[in-house]
Parts: sequence; C-alpha cells; structure tokens
Amino acid sequence: FIRAAELSKLLREHGAPEDGDMVRFFIQHSIQGAGPLLSSLYDAGQLLILVDGLDEGAEKRRGMEDFFAELLPKCGGLATPGTSALVVSTREKNFHESVSQNRLTTFARAQIQPLDVG
Repeated sequence: FIRAAELSKLLREHGAPEDGDMVRFFIQHSIQGAGPLLSSLYDAGQLLILVDGLDEGAEKRRGMEDFFAELLPKCGGLATPGTSALVVSTREKNFHESVSQNRLTTFARAQIQPLDVG
C-alpha cells in the first residue's frame, strides 16, 4: 500500500531512484522488516500494488503518474498469473485533468461510490 503523499515526501528527501522504479524505492525506504519479502514478490510479479491519493503527490505527481502509467502494461491484473496488479486512486477532478494532459490515458476508470453505513 503506497500513499502518494508519503512517496512524494520520500522522493523529496532522497531524490528520485536511479533506476526510476518508484515501487522498489518505496519498499526500500519505508517498509521495515518485510522489505526483502515484498521486493522478491515484486520481482516475481506477484504483488498487488495499491497507490492511494495520486493527486496528493504534490510536485512529484506528474513523475509518479508517468511511472505508474509505464508500469501498468507490465501488470496483467489479478486474473493473470505471474504478473502483479496495479490499482491507483485519485480524485475524479484530478484524473480528468491528467487525462486532458495525455497522462493516465491507459488506466481503466472505476468510480467508488460513497459508503452507506446507515
């Protein structure tokens, strides 16, 4: 689970990863104890990658959008063995803004409805 705001903070503190891989970078800099296991699952294409609040990436948002858009074709989804799955959340307004600037255009859109707990 990657919070975009936390990833953005790590990128500001440490600079962009040399290889450009923001998932591996996040695992290395923020996951204590489980980092080696998550890295091996990521390498094997057996990781569910959840990115929350892409719109909260501040000045790093565009770079994050570009990276995850490049990662998406490598992720076959939950039904494809041997490939990781990628789910990204962002506010609808920001998604439309990104698409209008020709970013995130390969992502399938799903709108989450408000929870009715009453």
